[in-house]
Amino acid sequence: ESVSIDEIILASEENFATYLYLAGDIHNALTAFESIALRDKHNSKVLIKIACLNCDMGRDKQAQTWFGRALEVDNEDLDVYLHRGQFYLLMNNPTIALRDFRKA
Repeated sequence: ESVSIDEIILASEENFATYLYLAGDIHNALTAFESIALRDKHNSKVLIKIACLNCDMGRDKQAQTWFGRALEVDNEDLDVYLHRGQFYLLMNNPTIALRDFRKA
């Protein structure tokens, strides 16, 4: 199976956005991931990272929205449940967190 140039570019951009996130450049990482999400609407991993970045920025409502979008894309992606469970723990909601952890 061949890979298109667009797929290679998106993967490279995702790797760079991940680097920015790990390096602590949260605002530029968020901008980069949002740009990728506009072009690759079915990449649940990118949507999870956007949710996590919003969580890191204290934007809880936006984080919930992005976790929801990730589940709409792939409700069998266990990473969504894992990260959302962690989010709910941070929000002091262990009951809902445990529900997500059980799914993960």
